[in-house]
Amino acid sequence: MPSLEFHYVGQDRLPEVPNGPRVASVIEIQQRAAVDRLGIVYSFGEFLRPALDNGTLVPILHDW
Repeated sequence: MPSLEFHYVGQDRLPEVPNGPRVASVIEIQQRAAVDRLGIVYSFGEFLRPALDNGTLVPILHDW
């Protein structure tokens, strides 16, 4: 699978190399996968707020 690069004007590129698609419909599984660096989680902030607040997860596209 090709690597992905996220780039925001004035900042370094963030290369991400996914090793395969992962799909989950349960937020706890999505969050655990993101914490374990298996991929990127896209969800409502209220579900991820505790992990964002304590630094376990960090936003990567918050300005978009």
